[in-house]
Amino acid sequence: MISKVLATLEVAGRQVVTRVPNWRGNVTRWVRKPKRAQALTPVPLSLLEAELKALGVSQGRDLLVHCAWDGMPQLAAKPSELLAVLRSLSGGATLLMPSHPALTEKNGVPFFEVERTITRMGLLSEAFRRTPGVKRSPFPLAPVCALGPKAELYTRDYRAESNGTPWGKGSPYFELGQQHGQVLVLGIDFVRTLTLMHVAFDVLGEQNPIADFYEPVEVDVKRGGQVERWHVKQQRRSLDGHLATIAFRRMALRSGTVRERVLGGIRIAVVDAHAFLQWHLPIAQSTGLPYWAFRRS
Repeated sequence: MISKVLATLEVAGRQVVTRVPNWRGNVTRWVRKPKRAQALTPVPLSLLEAELKALGVSQGRDLLVHCAWDGMPQLAAKPSELLAVLRSLSGGATLLMPSHPALTEKNGVPFFEVERTITRMGLLSEAFRRTPGVKRSPFPLAPVCALGPKAELYTRDYRAESNGTPWGKGSPYFELGQQHGQVLVLGIDFVRTLTLMHVAFDVLGEQNPIADFYEPVEVDVKRGGQVERWHVKQQRRSLDGHLATIAFRRMALRSGTVRERVLGGIRIAVVDAHAFLQWHLPIAQSTGLPYWAFRRS
């Protein structure tokens, strides 16, 4: 009941902000405004590594990492050094990072070159994309980069399996759950970036409770020197106004599938992918959370 009340209040606030001219932009700038400069106590990389182990990041389990580098200026390390630690922590398993592309446009159509288009997912993601041996999935809306023994599994063309959706069956996010992998979130609140929240809706298909969930998208995808036009689906952007992330955050933490901590001001969260997806799927089907107050199918 408390979660439903919180969801209602949050979505009502979002709708007000959306409808009043200039409010949305002003609120967004206020939320994202950097805090006043202050002396930060450096956090050694070794301390972060120990904290990740204590939170349950396990060797031998595939690991998907979301990282907001700007969100942890106190970390005393370079991106290459953090990548080395993450590869060590995965212990020979596959390391993945979201690699959503900064799409350009050619002849009026969005264009994605798998091997060359930079990622808009932050400094660490881009550093990982450029690492020798890393593979990148070709799906233009939510590709990942992967390095390790299951990189081919995570970076294959899964359009037919997912029915043209970015997060459905066959996607690297779905497969991470199937492989009992983990998600690590660094430098940002997990509920603002956790890609696993999208999987249930694409997997549900016709059982998705949200009406008109998708809109069609065309993207020209270039890989191996060849260009192909992809016809895919993406979630309607207007649904962002129905997000009840405060309520959903509370529910996810209470589920035990997400563990979080703050280390010297650095936000950290570790998610058990399989447990999270098993927990979220029936909730998404029955309530639509983290979306709320939407038109039902």
